[in-house]
Amino acid sequence: QQLLTASGRAIAFDVGDRRWEGLSAYGIGRIRSCRGDYRGAVTEERAALRLIERDGNRVEIAKVCTGLGGNLYELGRFREAEGVLGRAMEEARAAGAAGVLSIAVYNLGSLQWKAGRYKDAMPIYAEGMDLNEGLEQYDKAGECAAWYAACAARLGMRDVSEDGFRTAESLLARVRVPALRVKALRELADAE
Repeated sequence: QQLLTASGRAIAFDVGDRRWEGLSAYGIGRIRSCRGDYRGAVTEERAALRLIERDGNRVEIAKVCTGLGGNLYELGRFREAEGVLGRAMEEARAAGAAGVLSIAVYNLGSLQWKAGRYKDAMPIYAEGMDLNEGLEQYDKAGECAAWYAACAARLGMRDVSEDGFRTAESLLARVRVPALRVKALRELADAE
């Protein structure tokens, strides 16, 4: 798969199509990320962003920034990740790309959680919960609700935390795909 994507990038370069070259670089980055090669993914996704920015397609920029931010997060480069995810959210909002926005929001919430900024993470997770519920992605909405509740617990807000966990359980009860339900229940368990 990576070989085909690399071939596509080479062909796009040869014909001078920077947009497709950028999308191919992004594809290579996603493959590297899935394999745990976060450094390689960051290199490819930075190149992809430079190429895609020339075209100015906000949805594509938001997608690349979301992936890049997630990989920077995996490398522990939180400050860089926060900036890139902020841009992803801005571009996704401007383009009306709710699905991309929901992923960027979740990644930014996770970054805030990892950094111990629970108060900052709460409104981000609340936004993610609302976005995903609106998209009928109840597994992701439930995960956001669970992490919202976990943040509240860390801040000593017991009632808010208990309400958040009940909301998470209610959302997860609406998940019909077994694999998504199991993954979301694991997130709920981690958060609790």
